[in-house]
Amino acid sequence: ALGRWDKYVTIAFVLFLVLAMIFIFVEPYIVSCLFLVAAILLKGIDEWKYKQETKEYITSFVQMGFFLTAFVLLASGIV
Repeated sequence: ALGRWDKYVTIAFVLFLVLAMIFIFVEPYIVSCLFLVAAILLKGIDEWKYKQETKEYITSFVQMGFFLTAFVLLASGIV
């Protein structure tokens, strides 16, 4: 189930990144960080929904939390 959504999310973010770089309405690092967060979130949801017995979704959600925290710190100018 994730393979289909992963492809669509990747295509949408690549197009958005190209448009952002051409028209410079948002910094490319913001789009890249949001792509990482969205991709990891989709992966975590897929693991939680279909492979609960392996508990891999916990590491995906923790990883998403780290990327989201890094994004917030970068976007706010703290780091």
